[in-house]
Amino acid sequence: MPLLETQARMVAALAVGAPTSTRGPALLLASRFAEFTDGMAQEAGDSSAALGWTGEATELAPAGGDPHLGSYALVRHALVPLYSGDAAATIAPAHRAQSSKRRWLLEPPGRRTARPPFGIPRSDGALCSPPDGPHQAPGFLGLPRNQ
Repeated sequence: MPLLETQARMVAALAVGAPTSTRGPALLLASRFAEFTDGMAQEAGDSSAALGWTGEATELAPAGGDPHLGSYALVRHALVPLYSGDAAATIAPAHRAQSSKRRWLLEPPGRRTARPPFGIPRSDGALCSPPDGPHQAPGFLGLPRNQ
């Protein structure tokens, strides 16, 4: 992690000092370095560093021409406490991401109109279930159905 953090800081410093003609792409690259460092810090179990790097990426991205990383950062801010076992702390940032004007950009194109997975709460509080009851999915996966 120390080497990656040093590289991310160096790219950000170079981006800030870059000539005007190349500053935007350099800041965008720096935001991606910060975003990657965020993920690696999370994988290493350092949640506070992960959130710090998410914030860094969020600050650099708009200056580099990426207006969408802010919504993504809200999702990251929701996931970090979730992975730490603090589900309650995920609610506020998840709601902010969900209400974001650009929330549709967070979903892959094929899933934008897809229904939520079975057994997952929908935004209205109801649970999704298969058309023929909750036993359809296990049978479909090759698992025995409860009769």
